[in-house]
Amino acid sequence: DEAFHKAIIVASHSDLLATLNSIVVIAFRGWRDHTFRYEDYAAKAVVPHQRIATALLARDAELAELQMRRHLDQVAADMAEGLEIHKSGEGGAALPSA
Repeated sequence: DEAFHKAIIVASHSDLLATLNSIVVIAFRGWRDHTFRYEDYAAKAVVPHQRIATALLARDAELAELQMRRHLDQVAADMAEGLEIHKSGEGGAALPSA
């Protein structure tokens, strides 16, 4: 996951994107470390990343943006679901704070 994001940052040649990514990596490392232990969470990132990469390689900015927004919407939904499970006590181990 982080390698995919880093590849996009490097290809973008954007200092701003690199700075934002470094903040996000730090903020969400605990979340990723916890959730990526579960195969379904890790697998959920693969297809969206493939779709984003395909759009970027095709230089289709509109499609890349659409795929990225869909991916972020899914990540937000997954995080909300994970927090609800954690609050209800069904999730077993505690989720890390981001």
